[in-house]
Amino acid sequence: MKKTLYFVLLLNFCSSVNTLYAQQNAIKVNFLPGKFGLNYERAFSQHHSFIVEFQKWNLHNTQTKSSSLVGITETKNSYARITGYRFEGLARYYNKQVLNSGFFEGGIYIGKNDIQTTVTTTSTNPYYFLFLELDKVIESETIKKNYDSVIVGGIKLGGGYQKTFGFFDLELSGGVNFNAFNDHNARPTLDFKGISPYLRISMGIAI
Repeated sequence: MKKTLYFVLLLNFCSSVNTLYAQQNAIKVNFLPGKFGLNYERAFSQHHSFIVEFQKWNLHNTQTKSSSLVGITETKNSYARITGYRFEGLARYYNKQVLNSGFFEGGIYIGKNDIQTTVTTTSTNPYYFLFLELDKVIESETIKKNYDSVIVGGIKLGGGYQKTFGFFDLELSGGVNFNAFNDHNARPTLDFKGISPYLRISMGIAI
């Protein structure tokens, strides 16, 4: 009878320890287009964790803007290709249970990017027909710029929600980047403006 009691107590103890220390780590992949990310999260208390992430960037961004004034039209087509990488380090606070509730996060990032931009401006002015200057009715100009090894850095603040289903981990988070440092002052897309949003959709395993 005593052996059975000891066995039950030992089983309960092991179960409690396993529950207390289970799923203290998570390895996840971020699948956003053009920004492949791999991150590791480590819990160090019931409400706190630290996460590091490596991102590989390969973005293609196209924008078209058009304006018109008394019959004169100007269209600007912008294309940017951004490659490179970024490292992030974030601290998180979970409102209920680490890896299994809503959270707030904040931290820093640093990265290096190569940026190629092409801007084509096309203007249409039908009034030149009146002066028979047909070559000026439609005019176009293309400007290309290359920025190599652009070092960027800043801080980010945000939050999200994370849930584990057994060993499967799913996370949705977002917030704001404060792009404090850009050694080439190259800011062709929203990702490089002074303030820009970020989004993370990750899944992986919790152990």
